[in-house]
Amino acid sequence: ADVTAERLAVPEGERQAFKEYYSTLREKFGGAPDDQKLKGWKKDLQQARSEAEVRAHFAGNCALLQLAVDAVLGPASERGEGAEDRIWRLLHQRFVFLGVYAPDTSLDDLLGRLRVEAEGIAANAPSAAVGGLRLAPGVFD
Repeated sequence: ADVTAERLAVPEGERQAFKEYYSTLREKFGGAPDDQKLKGWKKDLQQARSEAEVRAHFAGNCALLQLAVDAVLGPASERGEGAEDRIWRLLHQRFVFLGVYAPDTSLDDLLGRLRVEAEGIAANAPSAAVGGLRLAPGVFD
């Protein structure tokens, strides 16, 4: 994938997404895709957001979710071991799902939606229910 990305002059900032795209085509066609199959990579990546892009956005904006995470967890004295890691993992998984399957919605808007979901959970569930955290299902058109 690296050699192909270099040959096709894929910009450095898009390499991770290109690798993901390349890997998907490799699985689909049972081998390394030729240049003909890769020629529309830029257009395809504009239509469907890559997981790499979504993960990077989440990592760069975790501070915006910290208050919601603290609200879900409740007082420090009531938190179970590993509870915060579980919450972050659930939020991360939810955001990746939202980001990949709702490409027409900006990642900032999706991050806001995720924060609202987490705050809703905190408002409606006792802190002892952290292990049973359930995020609200999304609707994708």
